[in-house]
Amino acid sequence: MASVDALAKRVGTGPRLLLWYEAWSSPWATPSQLASQCRLVASAGCTPMLTWMTVDQAPSTVPAGLANAEVARGSQDAYLTACAQAFAELRAPVYLRLNPEMNGVWSPWAAGRSTVTGEVNTAESYVAMWRHVRGIFDAAGADQVRWVWSPNIVYSGSPSLAHLYPGDDVVDVLAMDGYNDLAHSWRAPLTLFEDTYGQLLAISSTKPVFIAETGCVPTGTAAGETSAAWIREFPAALRQMPRIENVTWFDAQGYTLSVEDTNALRVVFG
Repeated sequence: MASVDALAKRVGTGPRLLLWYEAWSSPWATPSQLASQCRLVASAGCTPMLTWMTVDQAPSTVPAGLANAEVARGSQDAYLTACAQAFAELRAPVYLRLNPEMNGVWSPWAAGRSTVTGEVNTAESYVAMWRHVRGIFDAAGADQVRWVWSPNIVYSGSPSLAHLYPGDDVVDVLAMDGYNDLAHSWRAPLTLFEDTYGQLLAISSTKPVFIAETGCVPTGTAAGETSAAWIREFPAALRQMPRIENVTWFDAQGYTLSVEDTNALRVVFG
């Protein structure tokens, strides 16, 4: 948490949410450890947002283990029940982002991805997996957990978001992940997110919307294309997307906030 405290001092305000990642197979993902992590985050004045993944996303893990259908049939129920009970006892609010970017071919749980059991994940099995996991938490009384459904921003050839949506009764927050990563031309925040934002609003007219992951490379190819300038464009973009309640910066892997970036954040959010 020291790095979070240092960032808060640089920006001039602490983060509202703190997001991190655990795969179910991680040695840090036992029920008690997950609850401890959430307590630690909450003690720092942040609401925890745990990205919780059925399998490790390591690129070398092909095919991936734990098919969606396998989870839906109950193969992990003992673990899930213990986690649900630990979260119910925690009582503090937690956002749980289960298997995000399900519309991206890079995600092991995406439709079309093969698994070690020979089963191939589908949109239907993704929905069944989600509803099964949520049902276990509901049965345990972990009703302070808010479930975040978080696709990647839509792209050419990506599958329908509507077919991957588990349903209003088991999703609390709609979210999206998107990066200005130079894999495409430089895209302003509104350009990056507006198409997916519109599709999310068409899926649900009432759910809050988050940008669960975003970042910007330090510089583009044209004059003025800098991550600090990109950050300063966010207020205007958010005014055009008023259902967005939270933006989370992915402060790692090429998107680490520079001094110029945190100065921009201080102006915009501090």
